[in-house]
Amino acid sequence: MEGAANLRLLMQRCLNLAEKGKYQVGNNPMVGSVWALGAEIVSEGFHPMFGGDHAEVAAWKNAGQPDAFEQGTIYVSLEPCNHYGKTPPCTDLLIRMRPNRIVIGSMDPDLRVAGSGIKRLTEAGIEVLVGCLDKENRFLNRHYFTQRKFQRPFVTLKWAETPEGMAGKSQAKPESRLRISGQQALVYGHKLRAEHQAILVGAGTILADNPQLNLRYFSGNSPKVLVWWKKPAPTLPFQFRSNSMVQEIMKPSLDQAWPDILECSGNSLLVEGGPKTQSEFIKLGIWDEIHRIVSNNSNLRGDIPAPSIPGNAALMDSFPLGNDVVYVYQPKNRVL
Repeated sequence: MEGAANLRLLMQRCLNLAEKGKYQVGNNPMVGSVWALGAEIVSEGFHPMFGGDHAEVAAWKNAGQPDAFEQGTIYVSLEPCNHYGKTPPCTDLLIRMRPNRIVIGSMDPDLRVAGSGIKRLTEAGIEVLVGCLDKENRFLNRHYFTQRKFQRPFVTLKWAETPEGMAGKSQAKPESRLRISGQQALVYGHKLRAEHQAILVGAGTILADNPQLNLRYFSGNSPKVLVWWKKPAPTLPFQFRSNSMVQEIMKPSLDQAWPDILECSGNSLLVEGGPKTQSEFIKLGIWDEIHRIVSNNSNLRGDIPAPSIPGNAALMDSFPLGNDVVYVYQPKNRVL
């Protein structure tokens, strides 16, 4: 029987494989699978894109589609599905393979699975071990777990500010807007866009910046664009309106706009709106992660304060990006 260290090592390989599907799986989770004989990897696979093979099926195909795997152990980072969707149940394949053991990272929070896959495998006489690197997998798939558990998208707030804590300037126009972040931070912002299914800004950002809100500096799929107007929207050729997926929401407050936002956001929402929009999300406690980009350029001049970091925020990471520093916050004591 494999030791605990080897189990963790092979499950970590599953997580590394899973992350390869990060920008293509859409509303689905990132999942990786390893088939092993002892410590030796025989085959591996991952879920590459929305509608594509599940990780277990990809590993089976990469192994040459064997008829059985009776002496081996199959590792998979998320509970195998036990229902018909775009693909047949993965439990059918695993039961047919008759592995010696199946090691699972996390139980699937999707109500169509939620332990039924584990139950079916166990009832088939296969030894099943659940919970190996569960915390790490939940973090990797935090968008998916949040949506399935709380029936709302994972909400990321992102803004840039000057060394003095200013996020913009009043009376700004697209040709005179305050450009705070450097090129590396710009690429980082587009990477965040690629990781989310929807992006939201308020009217102030549209009028001051006329942003495109698409993906240009990072490869992947552009998120759906949500623009929240508190007053009727001007009928002007704003750049965001050239996107293929746009939803404009006209509601006077965030709590009134939230049902429409919920309906449009998939499993993840990146809020890039100005300080007022960001602050409304913070005030209502609708946030899961904050990416605060602080410039070291002392020549920048702004007069609109950046949002205040909420009292329940914990600094999880910080790192330099060119002449900027990124600070990442999450709610204290958050449990997925």
